[in-house]
Amino acid sequence: RNSKLLAELIRNASSILFSPRVKSQVVPNTPKLRAQSAIKLSQVEGAKIYAELKREVEAAGILDRDYKYYTLLSLLVFTGFSASLYFVIISSNFFMYLASGLCLGFFTVQVAGLMHDCVHRSIFKSPKVNDFFGYIVSAIGGITYNDWKGNHERHHANPNAEEEDPDINLPLLSFSRERYLSKKGVSKILRKYQAYLYYPMGIL
Repeated sequence: RNSKLLAELIRNASSILFSPRVKSQVVPNTPKLRAQSAIKLSQVEGAKIYAELKREVEAAGILDRDYKYYTLLSLLVFTGFSASLYFVIISSNFFMYLASGLCLGFFTVQVAGLMHDCVHRSIFKSPKVNDFFGYIVSAIGGITYNDWKGNHERHHANPNAEEEDPDINLPLLSFSRERYLSKKGVSKILRKYQAYLYYPMGIL
């Protein structure tokens, strides 16, 4: 019964969100929608639905690890990172140095992506093996694994919550009206340009 209820809720939500007839973000307040929004689940009922859904997802193989994919990806990333770093070190030509630097930046991001997947336990079944590989990858990328792991877990525990999500607790940037209006000094001067400064600041 609970799984049917969840499936019905998902179908209804999908039909509302992805219907081509919906031209605005305001959903009509119809009796049917009011009835659907009135459905309340206890924590126990929600846990049962989640457990049943998880079993179905696992049975379908959606969460199976793809070792071949990660093996090929790791070889490509580490080869590209090493080659880029090598050419950055030996290059005497400015354009060669610039191209190698851009490649090194690209592959460094890919190294961080592997570390991210280790934190999410996506590469190996064993949490310890994921962490072990994560330490190796983070060392190559020059990142402290435990610090980044802690920050990323806090991000997922409090997504987009100011003062709680470290991913949006950034200097000079505002993600809410309250923080935007509270800026002082240099932050106040630069706040109206933050849309243009976001990516350049990320390079720092």
